[in-house]
This record gives sequence, C-alpha cells and structure tokens, in this order.
Amino acid sequence: METTTKKQILENIGKVYEKAKACHLEESFFKSIEAEIDSLSQYFKTTEVQTFFIAMVFTFNYS
Repeated sequence: METTTKKQILENIGKVYEKAKACHLEESFFKSIEAEIDSLSQYFKTTEVQTFFIAMVFTFNYS
C-alpha cells in the first residue's frame, strides 16, 4: 500500500508540473489541478499554495 501511495504522490506532482508549464497562473489552471492539489495537500498537510510550490520545487530539483 505504501508503494501505491508514493506512486500516486509522484504522479500527482508530475501532473501539476506538466499542466503548469504554460499556465500563466490563471484561475482556470488552478481549477484544472484541484484534485491533484487536494490529494497532495492532505498527504503533506499543507495549504494549496504551499503544495503547489512543493510540487514545483520537487520537479525543479528532480530535473
């Protein structure tokens, strides 16, 4: 079960990053990643804004 959770977390981070590439931080972008951000926020116990930045920093450092 832990492997599934980790895989889902990584997939959600990847989705947020891919959708963020040309988003211009518009409101429609945040609506399109709402499910991923909610899931990640619960896992990290952070706000949605904090979660967004965690996902971005993670992917920048991973690259």
